[in-house]
Amino acid sequence: MDMSSDTTLDFIGNKNVDGVNTGHDKSRFTVVLCICADGRIINTMIILKGLVNVPRVDVPANIRLYASKGGSMNEKLMQDWVRSVFCSRGPYLATEASLLLMDCHQSHQMEPVIQLLKSYNVKTKMIPPKTTSFLQPLDVTGGPNKKFKQCMRQQWEHWMHHTEPEYTPAGNRRRPSYQHLVDMVSRAVEGITADTNKRAFELCGVSPGGNVVPPGALNGRLCHVLGYDGLNVEAPSDDDERYANDDDSDSDPFD
Repeated sequence: MDMSSDTTLDFIGNKNVDGVNTGHDKSRFTVVLCICADGRIINTMIILKGLVNVPRVDVPANIRLYASKGGSMNEKLMQDWVRSVFCSRGPYLATEASLLLMDCHQSHQMEPVIQLLKSYNVKTKMIPPKTTSFLQPLDVTGGPNKKFKQCMRQQWEHWMHHTEPEYTPAGNRRRPSYQHLVDMVSRAVEGITADTNKRAFELCGVSPGGNVVPPGALNGRLCHVLGYDGLNVEAPSDDDERYANDDDSDSDPFD
């Protein structure tokens, strides 16, 4: 709920650096991103934690809002995601086979979920643990997850500085409302470009047409695993138009 920056500026020698937040830096919600190899990003699921019912908010067209006590993906939510999110990405699902890459989260591997995806002519491929940083397009350096988190921080900082503050009876500033959070996610998703998504697949060795991706186009970690060390591998840079406004600094853990 709080997305304040991990870095700040102060005078050398100061032992304490003041920061501002609402005290909800440990409060979490889950955002489920899904991108396509042709560059599209499909509707994004938000799972709000600690709620039985979805709160009353104006939900943007690119968002699907859910709630659960645990706040994480489970079998039921995964089935809801398949039906209301994944299968809404195009009219060709009934005739064209597709491949869905997912990490090894327990909810992704449950048999009812796999069978549901099969009923939509979807084959699943699980990305092995500890390899998502170089095999999963969403997580690869310079990819959509990084861009999304940067945009979310910018949205939160704008809210913190420009929104009229509200306070609890104890005098603490209230966290962003659910409406603010949903709008932040919507705008952050819109900040992810199609070129970023396409390049993310290429960095992981995945081609939309099934063609072989040349070693020089792969990410550095994947090149190392495949034994291609020493090659001049293209990396995201500030002057690359495909990564305009992207930042390659280390990412932080944010659901």
